[in-house]
Amino acid sequence: VKTASGATAVQIAERKNRRDVVLEHLGSAHTEAELAALMSAGRDKINADQEALDLGLPRDPQSAVVHSKRSRQLVETLQVAWTALGFDVIKDEAFFQLVAARLIEPTSMSDSARVLTEIGMDPVHRSRACQ
Repeated sequence: VKTASGATAVQIAERKNRRDVVLEHLGSAHTEAELAALMSAGRDKINADQEALDLGLPRDPQSAVVHSKRSRQLVETLQVAWTALGFDVIKDEAFFQLVAARLIEPTSMSDSARVLTEIGMDPVHRSRACQ
């Protein structure tokens, strides 16, 4: 989670009743090294009482860092369906994004921006969409 200062907050959370519930805040990272250390600490806490099968694979602390997340194929499929149904005549990107977000995850209109951001889309504000 990005903080107001630009740092990356690392938290342990679980999903309850369609909401993310933060169980523990591990800290805030300002560098990739700090982020890797916090992610490693988080994995250790989550897996504390779990036995693991040693496969002899090297453990890369950077492996859990997500640099980009875009569901291009999902968005393209929704755009094809949108056009096939004739909705492309509406010419309102904000409306398309709202419908797409709600198809991906049934949620409130105000939470749709989060869904779009999670799949790598830049949410369009309605006041800019019709210009």
